[in-house]
Amino acid sequence: MQNATLVALSGQVALRELATVHDFSAGSVEMTGNDLDVAIEGENGFFVVNTPAGERYTRAGDFAIDNTGRLVTSDGKPVLGDGGEIVFGSEETNISFAHDGTISSSAGLKGKLRIADFPDTSVLAKQGDNLYSASAAPRVPTYVRVRQGALEKSNVSGVQELTAMMDVQRAYERITNMVKQQNDLSAKAVDRLGSVNA
Repeated sequence: MQNATLVALSGQVALRELATVHDFSAGSVEMTGNDLDVAIEGENGFFVVNTPAGERYTRAGDFAIDNTGRLVTSDGKPVLGDGGEIVFGSEETNISFAHDGTISSSAGLKGKLRIADFPDTSVLAKQGDNLYSASAAPRVPTYVRVRQGALEKSNVSGVQELTAMMDVQRAYERITNMVKQQNDLSAKAVDRLGSVNA
Protein backbone atom coordinates (compact mmCIF):
# COMPACT_ATOMS: atom_id res chain seq x y z
CA MET A 1 0.00 0.00 0.00
CA GLN A 2 1.38 3.43 -0.90
CA ASN A 3 0.89 6.25 1.61
CA ALA A 4 1.03 9.92 0.80
CA THR A 5 0.29 13.17 2.58
CA LEU A 6 -0.79 16.59 1.37
CA VAL A 7 1.15 19.54 2.73
CA ALA A 8 0.01 23.16 2.31
CA LEU A 9 2.97 25.53 2.15
CA SER A 10 2.83 29.21 1.15
CA GLY A 11 -0.49 28.76 -0.59
CA GLN A 12 0.68 25.78 -2.62
CA VAL A 13 -0.29 22.14 -2.27
CA ALA A 14 2.46 19.54 -2.42
CA LEU A 15 1.85 15.82 -2.66
CA ARG A 16 4.63 14.11 -0.76
CA GLU A 17 5.20 10.38 -0.97
CA LEU A 18 6.10 8.95 2.40
CA ALA A 19 6.78 5.28 1.69
CA THR A 20 5.59 2.09 0.12
CA VAL A 21 4.54 -0.23 2.91
CA HIS A 22 3.55 -3.88 2.63
CA ASP A 23 1.12 -5.26 5.17
CA PHE A 24 2.28 -8.74 6.18
CA SER A 25 -0.42 -9.38 8.75
CA ALA A 26 -1.94 -12.84 8.37
CA GLY A 27 -5.12 -13.30 6.37
CA SER A 28 -7.87 -15.73 7.27
CA VAL A 29 -7.33 -19.40 6.44
CA GLU A 30 -9.91 -21.07 4.22
CA MET A 31 -10.23 -24.83 3.91
CA THR A 32 -10.11 -26.04 0.28
CA GLY A 33 -9.83 -29.81 0.63
CA ASN A 34 -6.99 -29.87 -1.93
CA ASP A 35 -4.10 -31.96 -0.56
CA LEU A 36 -1.53 -29.74 -2.32
CA ASP A 37 -2.86 -26.50 -0.79
CA VAL A 38 -0.82 -25.47 2.26
CA ALA A 39 -1.31 -22.43 4.49
CA ILE A 40 1.10 -20.98 7.04
CA GLU A 41 -0.85 -20.17 10.19
CA GLY A 42 0.08 -16.89 11.85
CA GLU A 43 2.23 -14.03 10.59
CA ASN A 44 5.65 -15.68 10.80
CA GLY A 45 7.14 -17.50 7.86
CA PHE A 46 7.33 -17.66 4.07
CA PHE A 47 7.62 -20.59 1.70
CA VAL A 48 10.91 -20.58 -0.22
CA VAL A 49 10.82 -21.06 -3.99
CA ASN A 50 13.51 -21.28 -6.63
CA THR A 51 13.47 -18.84 -9.57
CA PRO A 52 15.92 -18.00 -12.38
CA ALA A 53 16.81 -14.88 -10.35
CA GLY A 54 17.47 -16.84 -7.16
CA GLU A 55 15.46 -17.72 -4.09
CA ARG A 56 12.19 -15.89 -3.52
CA TYR A 57 9.65 -15.96 -0.73
CA THR A 58 5.88 -16.29 -0.76
CA ARG A 59 2.87 -16.91 1.47
CA ALA A 60 0.89 -18.41 -1.42
CA GLY A 61 0.61 -22.15 -0.85
CA ASP A 62 -1.51 -23.25 -3.81
CA PHE A 63 1.01 -25.84 -4.94
CA ALA A 64 0.94 -28.43 -7.73
CA ILE A 65 3.11 -31.23 -9.09
CA ASP A 66 4.65 -30.64 -12.52
CA ASN A 67 5.33 -33.22 -15.21
CA THR A 68 8.73 -34.03 -13.70
CA GLY A 69 7.24 -34.74 -10.27
CA ARG A 70 8.45 -31.53 -8.61
CA LEU A 71 6.34 -29.67 -6.08
CA VAL A 72 5.83 -26.23 -7.66
CA THR A 73 3.93 -23.00 -7.19
CA SER A 74 0.82 -22.28 -9.26
CA ASP A 75 3.03 -20.72 -11.95
CA GLY A 76 5.58 -23.55 -12.02
CA LYS A 77 8.38 -22.38 -9.72
CA PRO A 78 9.93 -25.21 -7.64
CA VAL A 79 9.10 -25.17 -3.93
CA LEU A 80 12.19 -25.79 -1.81
CA GLY A 81 12.54 -28.12 1.13
CA ASP A 82 15.39 -28.29 3.61
CA GLY A 83 17.26 -30.52 1.16
CA GLY A 84 16.40 -28.70 -2.08
CA GLU A 85 13.60 -29.34 -4.55
CA ILE A 86 10.84 -31.74 -3.48
CA VAL A 87 10.22 -34.48 -6.05
CA PHE A 88 7.59 -37.22 -6.10
CA GLY A 89 7.52 -40.38 -8.17
CA SER A 90 4.65 -40.95 -10.57
CA GLU A 91 3.43 -43.89 -8.49
CA GLU A 92 3.33 -42.03 -5.16
CA THR A 93 0.00 -41.27 -3.50
CA ASN A 94 -1.31 -39.97 -0.16
CA ILE A 95 0.86 -36.86 -0.07
CA SER A 96 0.72 -35.37 3.40
CA PHE A 97 2.05 -32.19 5.05
CA ALA A 98 2.46 -32.36 8.82
CA HIS A 99 1.95 -29.27 10.98
CA ASP A 100 5.72 -28.72 11.15
CA GLY A 101 6.05 -28.89 7.36
CA THR A 102 7.30 -32.48 7.16
CA ILE A 103 6.22 -34.09 3.87
CA SER A 104 5.40 -37.75 3.39
CA SER A 105 3.70 -39.94 0.80
CA SER A 106 3.04 -43.59 0.12
CA ALA A 107 6.82 -43.88 -0.43
CA GLY A 108 7.62 -42.58 3.07
CA LEU A 109 9.27 -39.34 4.20
CA LYS A 110 10.04 -36.86 1.40
CA GLY A 111 11.60 -34.02 3.34
CA LYS A 112 10.38 -30.88 5.02
CA LEU A 113 9.16 -27.57 3.64
CA ARG A 114 11.76 -24.87 4.01
CA ILE A 115 10.19 -21.96 5.86
CA ALA A 116 11.99 -18.60 6.04
CA ASP A 117 11.33 -15.93 8.63
CA PHE A 118 12.14 -12.21 8.53
CA PRO A 119 11.87 -10.39 11.88
CA ASP A 120 12.27 -7.13 9.94
CA THR A 121 9.94 -7.38 6.94
CA SER A 122 11.21 -4.05 5.57
CA VAL A 123 14.02 -6.06 3.92
CA LEU A 124 11.44 -7.65 1.59
CA ALA A 125 10.72 -6.18 -1.83
CA LYS A 126 7.77 -7.11 -4.03
CA GLN A 127 8.77 -9.08 -7.13
CA GLY A 128 5.33 -9.81 -8.58
CA ASP A 129 3.35 -13.08 -8.66
CA ASN A 130 3.07 -13.09 -4.85
CA LEU A 131 6.87 -13.26 -4.59
CA TYR A 132 9.32 -11.21 -2.55
CA SER A 133 13.09 -10.83 -2.68
CA ALA A 134 15.10 -10.08 0.44
CA SER A 135 18.06 -7.78 1.06
CA ALA A 136 18.98 -9.74 4.20
CA ALA A 137 19.31 -13.44 4.91
CA PRO A 138 16.26 -15.11 6.47
CA ARG A 139 16.33 -17.01 9.71
CA VAL A 140 14.71 -20.31 10.62
CA PRO A 141 11.51 -19.56 12.56
CA THR A 142 11.46 -20.75 16.15
CA TYR A 143 7.91 -21.97 15.64
CA VAL A 144 5.84 -22.55 12.54
CA ARG A 145 2.57 -24.36 11.89
CA VAL A 146 1.23 -25.23 8.46
CA ARG A 147 -2.19 -26.56 7.55
CA GLN A 148 -2.78 -28.92 4.66
CA GLY A 149 -5.87 -28.54 2.49
CA ALA A 150 -6.13 -24.81 3.19
CA LEU A 151 -5.10 -21.47 1.73
CA GLU A 152 -4.47 -18.10 3.31
CA LYS A 153 -6.86 -15.48 1.97
CA SER A 154 -6.04 -11.84 1.32
CA ASN A 155 -5.58 -9.67 4.41
CA VAL A 156 -7.08 -6.67 2.59
CA SER A 157 -10.52 -5.53 3.67
CA GLY A 158 -12.42 -3.96 0.78
CA VAL A 159 -14.57 -1.93 3.17
CA GLN A 160 -11.56 -0.56 5.05
CA GLU A 161 -9.72 0.31 1.84
CA LEU A 162 -12.79 2.12 0.44
CA THR A 163 -13.19 4.05 3.69
CA ALA A 164 -9.51 5.05 3.66
CA MET A 165 -9.76 6.19 0.03
CA MET A 166 -12.79 8.34 0.86
CA ASP A 167 -10.94 9.89 3.83
CA VAL A 168 -8.02 10.81 1.55
CA GLN A 169 -10.38 12.31 -1.03
CA ARG A 170 -12.14 14.44 1.61
CA ALA A 171 -8.79 15.62 2.99
CA TYR A 172 -7.67 16.59 -0.53
CA GLU A 173 -10.88 18.54 -1.12
CA ARG A 174 -10.49 20.40 2.20
CA ILE A 175 -6.91 21.40 1.42
CA THR A 176 -7.82 22.39 -2.14
CA ASN A 177 -10.57 24.66 -0.78
CA MET A 178 -8.18 26.15 1.77
CA VAL A 179 -5.60 26.93 -0.90
CA LYS A 180 -8.29 28.49 -3.12
CA GLN A 181 -9.41 30.72 -0.24
CA GLN A 182 -5.80 31.78 0.38
CA ASN A 183 -5.35 32.59 -3.31
CA ASP A 184 -8.58 34.62 -3.32
CA LEU A 185 -7.42 36.58 -0.26
CA SER A 186 -4.03 37.22 -1.86
CA ALA A 187 -5.69 38.45 -5.06
CA LYS A 188 -7.94 40.83 -3.08
CA ALA A 189 -4.94 42.13 -1.13
CA VAL A 190 -3.08 42.82 -4.38
CA ASP A 191 -6.13 44.65 -5.81
CA ARG A 192 -6.44 46.83 -2.68
CA LEU A 193 -2.72 47.60 -2.69
CA GLY A 194 -2.93 48.57 -6.32
CA SER A 195 -5.89 50.88 -5.60
CA VAL A 196 -4.03 52.61 -2.75
CA ASN A 197 -0.90 53.12 -4.85
CA ALA A 198 -3.00 54.54 -7.69
